[in-house]
Amino acid sequence: MHKGPYFRSSPIFPYSSRSAKPTPNVLQGRINWLLVGPVTPVLLEDLIAPETSLWLTLGILNNLVLIKNDDEIARVLAWCEKNRVPYNNLVAIDGKIALGESCHFFPPEINPAPSLNHHLQKAKLEVELAAEELAPVLAAIGSRLLPLKPGLRDALNGYNLQINEFISKYGAAVGSTTNSQSPVHAFVPLNVEEQNVSQRFFFDVHGELQKITSGLSRFAAQAGTGIPPVLSHECHYWHHSALGLGTPVLGLYTLVSHIFNTLGKERIPARFVSLLNHAFPSGYTAEQKDEHVVDISTIPPDPKSLLSPLTLSLPFFSGRDGFQSNAYSVSVPLPCITASTNIRWSLCNITHEISHDIIRAILAKSLVPKRHHESVRQTLRLLIEDTNPTSVGAYIQRNFLLLAPAFAANHSFSESNGVVATYRTEFSDKLDGIEAALEKHQTDIEEVMVHAFDYIYFYQSDTGRYLEAIWSSWATIPDVKRRVVRYLLRSLCAISLHRDAETDEGYPIRELRKALQRLSKSPIVGDCCSTALDTLNRSQAGLVSCFLLQRDAAMLVKRFMFAESFLKSLHSEEGNAALYHTKNLCFPDQPFTNPLDFIKNSLTVETISPAKSAWMFACLAYNCRETTHGSSA
Repeated sequence: MHKGPYFRSSPIFPYSSRSAKPTPNVLQGRINWLLVGPVTPVLLEDLIAPETSLWLTLGILNNLVLIKNDDEIARVLAWCEKNRVPYNNLVAIDGKIALGESCHFFPPEINPAPSLNHHLQKAKLEVELAAEELAPVLAAIGSRLLPLKPGLRDALNGYNLQINEFISKYGAAVGSTTNSQSPVHAFVPLNVEEQNVSQRFFFDVHGELQKITSGLSRFAAQAGTGIPPVLSHECHYWHHSALGLGTPVLGLYTLVSHIFNTLGKERIPARFVSLLNHAFPSGYTAEQKDEHVVDISTIPPDPKSLLSPLTLSLPFFSGRDGFQSNAYSVSVPLPCITASTNIRWSLCNITHEISHDIIRAILAKSLVPKRHHESVRQTLRLLIEDTNPTSVGAYIQRNFLLLAPAFAANHSFSESNGVVATYRTEFSDKLDGIEAALEKHQTDIEEVMVHAFDYIYFYQSDTGRYLEAIWSSWATIPDVKRRVVRYLLRSLCAISLHRDAETDEGYPIRELRKALQRLSKSPIVGDCCSTALDTLNRSQAGLVSCFLLQRDAAMLVKRFMFAESFLKSLHSEEGNAALYHTKNLCFPDQPFTNPLDFIKNSLTVETISPAKSAWMFACLAYNCRETTHGSSA
């Protein structure tokens, strides 16, 4: 796209059978570059003449119609005005954009600018500035994107509540010296004494507000570029500088929104908080407690818990962060823009990051709790010495603490001598060892629990699909071979939750070996998987020893965080299930409601196709109807 001394570019893709039509010579004469969106191209196909060329873009204005006929231009623009569809008509003469473009955006009727409550007046200046920085970002999303994605209003309201909650919590704690529970869903370092609550809350609130601002601003910058007039909104990724990335970002939003509206609204962390206060049935033996399984859907959410429904994590693309998340946003690697239908860059990797958010919220309540003014050491001793706890909460916390030495065994593992591990019960009277091990290995514990959660909920305990997906994704990580032992153990722990593993002890090793043998033949991921297979074959005994010590972390997820009804809600379809098998590059004529299954059925193993990736994002953004599942409890 050329205008004066400036040059900007964006990829476009031919639509359907119209790709066989001769494309007008855009470098000679006068031609209208009519950008229309965000709508599925199916709506435009019958509106324009058969000989007119129709192309897909990755911008918010996701359809490019190349028209020379003025009557046809007038007909399409009238349709846009009638249906309040944004458009931008650029007139090109000999390949250069001329003056006199016409466009219409249709702004929202209400601008949902956030209002910050009175506690802000008590906050320190840095917190006030961080909160006020959020206001224009939220307003920009409301004014630019609400006309395109009305469901964003709920997300904005959620962020507004989070902001006010943080500021309220901080304002109530200013000047306080009482021991209070941190409002931040994160690990509490075991070696930190809470001596200055006001200062601690200041850093908590300030840090959380900065996280929210960072994620929202990147989402707004990427989704909002490309709105009319397109020449005034340049995307900072040069290859998409002309039209932006609105369609891929809205496609990501559809996927994240589905998870939020199903699994997120079930409030698993808040239910888990309630579960901690439950007692085992009277007379339960230690063996019965070790076999006890809870349907988490039967546990009502704690009404006093800060762990409210999952905040909708707004997505954005990043060339630096890769797949990564916090409680407010999720980043996706740039290669996904052109390779999202390839299993190595599958959008399903987002589920792992959202699982992190849920598990982190749960672990914030599962780590060593502060009992009144007792020290961490006293709390540890009480939990460890209570060998037969009567409450479910004490049982879970005790077992969680005893995971620490089990995970320390992983760091004693070597390929030459197998594993040198002390069985975890020998740590019972070694509080220093448990405390140090927990602080050192809490990340590894979290990862195993996240993989377990991802496996049973998002992959529906489909071992073959799960192993193919995670090892294909891991193969993209630089220097992955140094992490192979950790990845083998995480794989074994996750698939040990399969129902066949309950009666077949060899199931995890056998299925993992089978998957690695198959993947090692791939020219794309074969090198990484061959290394993993060699390690598995050479050091199976040591790996099994570590696996048997660590799998209890995965079992905690299945025993106390799973509900079959939540799984069905996550994967249900309100429309036509046959739409998930839509032929690639063809747009369904009916909306579907489950983006997870649509993505699953659109993945390929070897090939990378920018056109198929663009098609997938367009289907997610414009052909998927937002779900409204989830309980209101």
